[in-house]
Amino acid sequence: MKTAFKRVLSFLLVLTMVFGTVGAEISGIDFGSLFSFQAEAVSGTCGDNLNWSFSAYTGVLDITGTGEMCDYDFDSRSDAPWYNYRSSIETVNIADGVTTIGDYAFYEYSKLTSVTIGNSVTSIGSSAFNLCTSLTSVTIGTGV
Repeated sequence: MKTAFKRVLSFLLVLTMVFGTVGAEISGIDFGSLFSFQAEAVSGTCGDNLNWSFSAYTGVLDITGTGEMCDYDFDSRSDAPWYNYRSSIETVNIADGVTTIGDYAFYEYSKLTSVTIGNSVTSIGSSAFNLCTSLTSVTIGTGV
């Protein structure tokens, strides 16, 4: 009797796993990706009144707020706060209200392909985009 019960239980567990997998595939939802996407959205500050946010899912870094961005110093390893995500950043949007782009802000970001800079930026710091070897599009003054 116990053996038959174990077989039935095993069979039901197998069916549950099979139909659970098929159901996830049919709906087209990858639940693992959904949860990792939520964990990969990060943000912080990069000036007195500036904020940054980055989504690893989209590869987009947004800089918003008003005023000057902090300067960063590559030699002393005073890196930009988004530095740890440099291999994932593909697009940077610098919104209207930001007045400066800091020194070494995006130094050697090899995946960066596109930058949009708002109307209010009046200066770009030393080596801010130096060695961004994939950068192919820079749009300035579009009112992002």
